[in-house]
Amino acid sequence: MALTTFRGTNRAFGMMTVAASLSIGVLFGTTTAQAQTIPTAVTKPFALKVGAYNPSEDTARRASSDVLFSIEAEYTIQNLVELNSSYSVFSVGYINEGDLRIIPITIGQNWTDGKQNYFYGGGIGLYNVKMDLAGFTSNQDKYIFGFYGTVGLNLTKQVFAELKYHYPYKYDDQFVGGFQLMAGYRF
Repeated sequence: MALTTFRGTNRAFGMMTVAASLSIGVLFGTTTAQAQTIPTAVTKPFALKVGAYNPSEDTARRASSDVLFSIEAEYTIQNLVELNSSYSVFSVGYINEGDLRIIPITIGQNWTDGKQNYFYGGGIGLYNVKMDLAGFTSNQDKYIFGFYGTVGLNLTKQVFAELKYHYPYKYDDQFVGGFQLMAGYRF
């Protein structure tokens, strides 16, 4: 059992490393070209967010807990869709506690008010999920398509708070979506 846990953890870490490496390669490869295209709503392109995740369903909470640790890296890219007061974001996250692990890889669009005090938006993503709940789930890494909605408050030009709702499709007929509350720092 310990070896199986190590293999699963090793595989998850490997997938997370590949996703992060690809993200960093894409982001650093395009940073210079996009330096002048960062929207005025966001003055710094990178953001690191730390917070908590609350699964909506009892089965997901039984596999982990009511509150799971979460961390997320986000990069603001030039507008993929040309809309006023909006910007596009790419993010990779890590949510883990007990026997539930979720790695959301998402892309979305955020809008701001005219004064850029708050933002709201949504997007789509690929969620790498692994949940071990005896009799209910397979304890296998699976990629699940999903989407999210977000609202946030810019406390300063660099510090912000964000609330997301992740809605990935079901993992072995079990819903693992939920609310994620994070504090972020742009740099």
